[in-house]
Amino acid sequence: SVIEVDNILNEYLSKTCENISFYKSAKSIPEDKKFDYIFLFHVIEHLIDPVAHLRELQKRLVPGGSIVIEVPNANDALCSLYDCKEFKDFFYWKCHLYYFSQSTLAKLASKTNLKVDYIKQIQRYPLSNHLHWLRHGKPGGHEKLNFLDSDLLNSEYEKSLASIGKCDTLLMKLTKV
Repeated sequence: SVIEVDNILNEYLSKTCENISFYKSAKSIPEDKKFDYIFLFHVIEHLIDPVAHLRELQKRLVPGGSIVIEVPNANDALCSLYDCKEFKDFFYWKCHLYYFSQSTLAKLASKTNLKVDYIKQIQRYPLSNHLHWLRHGKPGGHEKLNFLDSDLLNSEYEKSLASIGKCDTLLMKLTKV
């Protein structure tokens, strides 16, 4: 089942995927329909009341079921460590009603009856992209400076940023107990 408010995306998915049910909201899912996993990738920062939404989704989980949430990190290195003005102008969107750090994401979870399995720091974009932002004030370094990218360098850069809470993305898994 998919909850998607975009009609164009719903139309595309219904043509390309079999056996998928589409709903406009969590409340429109029949009460007896339960899920093992619910994924919210870059969703909760757009919701007026993310706590109410999580509580509604919690009702749709089987016992032991999980909600996996991915959000942009409010403490992204380009904002909070490197203080890149151009990135800040790009990062802070009107459509984002909330920005979450690791601690505020944990506070959000504490307002539900879900158990936090983990909150992880994930670095989606490599060092080359950060260097390009800092030099040129725009994205694209992972394409133009890709000769810098290696699994080892990117892994070490992610570990370094994660150790100080500055990765670009947070991933949280909640479980219904």
